[in-house]
Amino acid sequence: MADKGLIAASANLAKSRIPADTAGDFLKTFTAATDEMQKEQQAIQGEVAGYLGSLKTDIDFTSLSPEMEKQTRSYLATERSEYNDLANTVARVKDPSSKKYQDAVDRMNEIKRNFTTLASEIASYNQEKINTATDIDVSAYSKGVDPKDLAIQKNIYGLSENGMASMSIQNGHLNFNVDGSMVRYDKIKPLPMPSEVPMKIIENGATFSGYNRALTSEELKEQSAYLDNAIKDPSTLASVLFDHPSDLPLTVIAGEFATARKDGTLQEKMPDFIMRTKEAIINGYETSALEGKGRYDAQVAARVTAKTPDTITPPPPTAAMQGFSAGVSTIKSTAGRSWVGVDAKGDIPIGKDGRVDTSKIVGYKRGKTDNEYGGWSFEDGVYVKKGDRTAFAAAN
Repeated sequence: MADKGLIAASANLAKSRIPADTAGDFLKTFTAATDEMQKEQQAIQGEVAGYLGSLKTDIDFTSLSPEMEKQTRSYLATERSEYNDLANTVARVKDPSSKKYQDAVDRMNEIKRNFTTLASEIASYNQEKINTATDIDVSAYSKGVDPKDLAIQKNIYGLSENGMASMSIQNGHLNFNVDGSMVRYDKIKPLPMPSEVPMKIIENGATFSGYNRALTSEELKEQSAYLDNAIKDPSTLASVLFDHPSDLPLTVIAGEFATARKDGTLQEKMPDFIMRTKEAIINGYETSALEGKGRYDAQVAARVTAKTPDTITPPPPTAAMQGFSAGVSTIKSTAGRSWVGVDAKGDIPIGKDGRVDTSKIVGYKRGKTDNEYGGWSFEDGVYVKKGDRTAFAAAN
């Protein structure tokens, strides 16, 4: 703004050198021009002030480390100074069609976007620092998390032994120097939590164990298709390999997975890891189902062995019971009765596999099928020695 004392002095000097008859008109013109210049300058300053007022910096500095606060304030001051200069350019040029005007406006808008980005990232940083510290403290993350990713998180949030990594701000983005590499905050992926997939696999194994039979080919195909989709992501596969080692003992594949991830060959080896993991799980399903069947059949055999002298009353018929019944050698009589092989004690000789041990059969007892239980009821205790066709014919 022009100095009023200087203007007055200039006016007096001009008056002394101008003829008296023209001095009055000159002073009027000079004063009017000066007033117009002052008004224009005030208008420019007002417009610039308006631009600066629109440059919001809603940033919470209270949770920032001293270094981070220093870097942030320095960045804001530098950008604000440039924005002020650009606003003056826009206010003076006034011609929106000129390249100078447009370039200045574009850069001003970019600075505003950078301020918005910075405010958003700092707000996120402050909250995620708390969340990450809590989750690490309670071991909430998957045990399959990449050690490199965990180290990055600890460094940027100041949770490592060395404190917080040095940081800078570029175009409104937070950047951290982690072990010599610049890591941009908005590019950092969150650490994975344990996946639901391994628990689903474990639950399926328990379910199949209770089927008391072998799995069908269709059931195996269905599980294979599920796994193809479920473990295709490295984080999910890592959770399957590392989070439940006692229930899913896949230590060999897990070790190879960790090595490949460390040496940078994980991507190319993923198909092999997926295939082998799936095969191990499917085999586990089949084994679980067969073991469940074996336990059930053994229970059935135990109940048969513990029968009363007259009656066998095993549990209600199932696929396993039907298999047992099919293994009993019977001879149909003309009277509609059936004969079942027995051992020297008069019992049905059931082996450990739940089936009749025909090598121990020494004779046959007459009875009928008990429809309620699927077992045998010896009505009259008629016994025929093995090979005695005459006695068998007489009994029928």
